[in-house]
Formats: sequence, C-alpha cells, structure tokens
Amino acid sequence: MTKKMIPLNNHIWIKVDSVEEKTASGLYMAKNESEMKNHGEVLAVSPYILNGKEIKSNINVGDIVYFRPHSLVELEEDIYMIAIINIISKICK
Repeated sequence: MTKKMIPLNNHIWIKVDSVEEKTASGLYMAKNESEMKNHGEVLAVSPYILNGKEIKSNINVGDIVYFRPHSLVELEEDIYMIAIINIISKICK
C-alpha cells in the first residue's frame, strides 16, 4: 500500500539530480554531501503561512530553484524536503 504524503509548515519537496558517481575512467565514487547539487525541480509545495495567514507562494510545482544544500532532509533517493526560507532563487520561465 502506498501512503500519500504532502509537505506541511512552509516546506517544499525537491527532486535533485544525483551527482555523477562514476568517473571518466570507470571508477565509482561514493556520494559526498559536499558534492551535492544546489538546485532541483519542485515536486510539491505546502501552503505558506505567515502570522497565521496563508500567503500565495511565488514557488510552484515544476519550478527549478536554487537552495542552501545543507538545509535538505532526504525523503527518498534524490527527493528532499526543504523549508521555503532556504530557497535562494528560482529560474524564471
């Protein structure tokens, strides 16, 4: 049975492309947090609440955003949760 989850409390979910783990010579490298990319695609956005009032967020599903990489919480492989306040910018379409 698959459980449905949604982000809460001013958080979003991001899909971050994994870092290349294989070198050009064919060696496999371990994932290193310091090598993690600092951008990804938004998969889900919680309502943004400020002083008890919901405010329309300028971040939407499908946006590509840049964030502080050390503020991520891993949910699944390449899927992370992050507080909206840790989003630095987004790419405008």
